[in-house]
Amino acid sequence: MTSTEDTNAHHRHHRHESPPPPHPTRRRSSFAVSIPTPDLFGSIASGAHYVGAMGSARDEHPGGHRRATSVNVDDPKVEDAYREVMEDLKEMFCGRTTLEILNRRWKRDAVFEDPLTRCEGFEEYAPQWFALGKFFKSERVSARIISAALDPNKLIFTQVQTYTLKLFGFKKTITSMVIVDLDEDMRITHLVDQWNGEKPPTRWGASLLRRFNAKFTPWIVRIPKH
Repeated sequence: MTSTEDTNAHHRHHRHESPPPPHPTRRRSSFAVSIPTPDLFGSIASGAHYVGAMGSARDEHPGGHRRATSVNVDDPKVEDAYREVMEDLKEMFCGRTTLEILNRRWKRDAVFEDPLTRCEGFEEYAPQWFALGKFFKSERVSARIISAALDPNKLIFTQVQTYTLKLFGFKKTITSMVIVDLDEDMRITHLVDQWNGEKPPTRWGASLLRRFNAKFTPWIVRIPKH
């Protein structure tokens, strides 16, 4: 074989063994939506319980005095403290809100939040609860306390709730984490209903819409006098 043939064979050999050019990798859009599953939500709930325990261990003054006392939800003291709270909240989430429950369980200046609204004060949050019973049939599928604390009083529980629009029969099941802050008399000062364990949106446009809903609902749903 001549020198020229050797050179050509050498080039052919390297062309044969050269790796193929890399194919461009298509990245997933940053707007892809992850649909939570029951297992995922269980992980979220467990994580919240763990974070709550971590927080209670850190919340200490320099002198070593603990600001919050985390307690086991199986403790009879905790069961007694939160039993009536859970019963009242079940009635409300099932569309059976009454003035008696609101006056007994909520502070007048309390804040209520979910992904659709942010209500500040009785005149805004009360119509939201009465609207639920007016327009929806609501049924609780399950509920479980995952964290409870005394001094200050704080309750976190998960629930699965099915809502059926009365007019059209449209049904939707929502799994949520409910975070409740209470005063020393076990009256709610702040309640956040986190659908799928996600915090309510706080972007500028979303915040305006949530405040608009809080202001608009009292125009179409009146608080009963009795």
